[in-house]
Amino acid sequence: MKKKYAYRILLILTVVAISFFLNYQFGLFSRYNPISAQTDIIQGKIQIVVFGEMDLKDPIREQISKFYGFEYVFLGCAVSSSINGIEYYNRAMASFISQQHGVNWEQKLEKQVDSLAKMQPK
Repeated sequence: MKKKYAYRILLILTVVAISFFLNYQFGLFSRYNPISAQTDIIQGKIQIVVFGEMDLKDPIREQISKFYGFEYVFLGCAVSSSINGIEYYNRAMASFISQQHGVNWEQKLEKQVDSLAKMQPK
């Protein structure tokens, strides 16, 4: 009887440890993770997640990103422990956008953002 109880506790602890590992490593229990990236791509909801303070160029970047067929999602500075999941999510999205617009789409976007930012009055 005690052996069965010990095995159950060991199984529960193993499942909890694996859950914590998956959450930490891949952010699987957060909104933005590798699995949700594939689901969003299938649904045509292409977006890049950005966290931290907004840059002055971000409104311009948002407008130009529509040309490339995606949107930016700004989470702000308060981001939970799901940063790894967000990074995997963004990699999957960037890979998809690269298939659509070529490998150097990010450089092209930044070049367009910089040129439009120079034209704006200060």
